[in-house]
This record gives sequence, structure tokens and C-alpha cells, in this order.
Amino acid sequence: MKRYAPLLALGLMLAGCGEQAQPSACPAGQKCLRAGIMSDPGSLDPARSFVKQDQTILVDLLTGLTTFDAQGRIVPGLATHWETSPDGLVWTFHMREAQWSDGAPITAADVVFSMRRIVDPVTAGSYASLLYPVLNAEPINIGKAPVDSLGVTAPDPHTLVIRLVHPAPYLPSLLTHYGLLPVPEHAVRRWGDDWTRPGRFVSSGAYRLAEWRLGDHLTLVRNPRFYAADDVCLDRVDYYPSPNATLAERRVRRGELDWHPTFDATRTAYLRGPGGIPDYVRTHAFGHIIYMAFNLRDPAFADIRVRRAIAMAIDRDFIAGKVLTAGQRPTYSFVPTSLGALPADPPWADLDFDSRRALATRLMADAGYTRDHPLKIEIKSIIGIGTPAAIAADLRAIGVDARLSVADIAVFFSDLQLGGFQLAYTDWIADYPDPTNFLNLLRTGNSANYGGYANPAYDALIARAEAEADLDRRATLLQTAERQMLLDAPVAPVFVNAAGNLVNPRVTGWHDNRDDVHLMRYACVS
Repeated sequence: MKRYAPLLALGLMLAGCGEQAQPSACPAGQKCLRAGIMSDPGSLDPARSFVKQDQTILVDLLTGLTTFDAQGRIVPGLATHWETSPDGLVWTFHMREAQWSDGAPITAADVVFSMRRIVDPVTAGSYASLLYPVLNAEPINIGKAPVDSLGVTAPDPHTLVIRLVHPAPYLPSLLTHYGLLPVPEHAVRRWGDDWTRPGRFVSSGAYRLAEWRLGDHLTLVRNPRFYAADDVCLDRVDYYPSPNATLAERRVRRGELDWHPTFDATRTAYLRGPGGIPDYVRTHAFGHIIYMAFNLRDPAFADIRVRRAIAMAIDRDFIAGKVLTAGQRPTYSFVPTSLGALPADPPWADLDFDSRRALATRLMADAGYTRDHPLKIEIKSIIGIGTPAAIAADLRAIGVDARLSVADIAVFFSDLQLGGFQLAYTDWIADYPDPTNFLNLLRTGNSANYGGYANPAYDALIARAEAEADLDRRATLLQTAERQMLLDAPVAPVFVNAAGNLVNPRVTGWHDNRDDVHLMRYACVS
């Protein structure tokens, strides 16, 4: 459900084999869990967080108006209940009596402050666009309206009113997003950007930030002022950066880690076999799309024939069914059908692979490229992801000489946002269960529209769909928009991913769920 989420360990190449921190002993009489994460969080400030592991930690430090239960379902968080106006444009949330970890009361004013801060262009909030359904959020974010005009008000300390520009029935789900979690106004005003440091971080969730040593470990300890503290089992959770999937697997085997949120999907059959750790392997369906993003500012990809040829030439069935074996599904559409989207495959999707490759070869030849005179490009991806190598082999057959380039997560997504790439192997996880969460990515000006795609007709279709109250007409408009976008080929969808976790059987309260979100407040160890 997360923008800029890291890709799971899906491939054949491995990197990052340096020294790793050794887990410390659990204090006598306490219950502790040791977890791996792909890398250090990009930020513990929701307004500036942008990668998957940020969510893993933030959802236990901070609580939204709504939150998740152990099965990943949406339940009340800081708000106990809410009502919606008949037209769906006004939502009223009633907040519970709760405290920040320093004893200060949590009020509706904190939420107003947090939402204004996210959309304020000075903050440059990573997920500001998620609040665009809120009245004036988009004009504020692009500098065309004052921050205090945001359609979020607090009539009293325990009541929050949100006014929307169009119906958004998914709002309760949206408000669970880690980039929108309310923050303590008093701490942010006192410490500024340093409010997230250990000793200054003020929590509303089940845990407090006790320690963070970059590249080594991050420790959370129980927050006694959390509103449901009596139901929390674990006294401490230690997170250890473990970017190498194979080394992380070994650490799980040795009992150094109780949970790691990914594994090399090419090893699924082995891990589930006699020599593996079958009781640890957890895979399930996931709203997660893996795709190639073209940088349309690059002269090589200004030619639509090149983009379409590359999209056609990828052997998705081989990648999802042979290279990866954890339940990945090949796709030609950008929106996972599990989110209720109507099929929008491009016309060539029904061709067999040999026919697609032949058509792609002709398109490349028409654009001036052959195997003897190839187009030379770079595919950029995250360290440890091997499937770009399979894609590069596919492209070689149609006259594309693709060099592979890798970077760590933070550098990779920074390059994408700055346009420092040609062809990127990237991903998107659903933030909320609606097709617009994927289709909005390609709207003009969206910060996740890495390649700079701009089509006014596409933007207009999405805007019409968002304002449409009839669900069938809305779905048709979204399908038409997606088909238009896929014909323009600013992206090439590859497969719908499956979530994969390694979980020690001694961990209880851990459940597979659609969003692959696991709050440690529900976990325990036997």
C-alpha cells in the first residue's frame, strides 16, 4: 500500500555482503522480537518518509485516525468512530481520549497541523498528493492557495471535520497510510526537523523510539501511554538492516532474526522443501505491481515505437513463472484487477510471445535500431534485484543493448524523482484499495510520474472518474484512461507481485494480509 516501496528480493544478483550487527540479548523477564529490514528508514517523519521500511516502523510509533487490526483490516485508531454526509463530501471523526508518549493530550488540532504540514509546499511532503481529495489540498501543494485554507478543521479538541472536493469512499483506508500519520505539533515546533531523533521522538503508537544507530540497528520499546498498552505483548522490537536476501535468510535460519520481510523468490521451492525452512515461509497475494518506467525526457524514448517495442518484448510469463516462483502473476495492465479495475490490456497482449517479439523487432527497425545497430540504454534498479538481467536479455533480441545499473533504495528513488535515469525497474504498492491509486501516478505533475508522462486527455478522464458517483460509469472511465495510457506506453507493466516473508514459528499474532502490513502491537513470541 505504499508509494516508493522497496522491491522484494526477486532476483538472481546479490550484493551487500558486509558485516552485520549481531542481535543483543533480551532483558530477563521481557519479550523481545528481532526483525530484519531492507535498509535504514529513509525518515521517521511521516511527511518525509517514502520507502516500505519506513511504514514497517512508523505504524508502531504513530497511529492514524484509522489503523489496521492484526489481519490488516481497517479499524478505529485515534478516532473511535466517524460519520459521512449524504453527498460523501464531509467526514466527521470523533477522537478518543489519548496521550502522546510524553503525556501531552492528542487532539484534533494535532491532526489539522499534520495535514497542513504535509501539503505545505515548504515541507515538500512525499505523499502530499494522497490528500488531494481534501478541499484545497492540491492548490495549496502547488503554491496557489494558503495553507490554512485546507478543508480540515477542529471544532473542538475531540472532533475533526474533513471536507472533500469529490467523494472518496476509500478515505478511512487512505488515513492509515504511514505518510499521513498525525505528528505531535508541540514536538515538531520545538525541535523542527530534529524531532525524530531518539530522546525527542514523541509517539502515539504502541512503541517509543529508544535507539537508532544508522546501518546497525533501530530499537523500539513499549509505550506505556499508548491507549491500548495493556494489549501489547512485546516489550522491545529490534530492527536490523539486512539488504542481502540470502544473508538475511541465513540469519533467520540461525535464529538471529525472528522475521524478515522478504526473501529471494527464486528460492521459494527450495525453502519449502526438505532442506529448507517450510514452516517459516509465508507468501500471499499482494496489491503490488512491478513495472518499467521510461524517462520520456530522454531522446531514446521520445519515439513511441521504441517504448511500445520494449513493452512487447518482455517475457512476463518466463519471469513470473520460471525466474520467480512465489505466486507472481504476469500482467500487461497497470492496475491489479484485485482492486476492482476492469481489464485494460493493450491490443498486443493477446499475441503469443514469438509474435510479440517479431512485432517489437519491426518497430525497433522502423525506429532505426537492429541487433547490428542497437539502441544503447541503461536499466536502473535496486541492489539485489536480478530480474532486470532477464529483461535485458529479452531486449537484446530486438536490438536493444541494455546495461544494468544498481543503487541502494534511497539513491535509486532519489534518481527517479530527479529524472536521473533512462529505463527504471520499479514498483508500486496500493496505498488504498482503488484503481485511482495507480492511475493517479501517471497524471501530469505527480511526484511518482518519474518519466514525465503528460497527456491532457488522460488527466481529464481520471478527473471525470473521480467526480463520477455512478460506480459502473466510474469504472468504465478508469478503464478508458488506463487503455489510453498503456497505448502511450510511458510504463511497461511486468508482473503483479506476491508478498513473501520469513517468520519464525515462535512468533504469534502475525497474519498474512492484502497490504502485507504487520503491527508489532499484535505480535508475541512463545
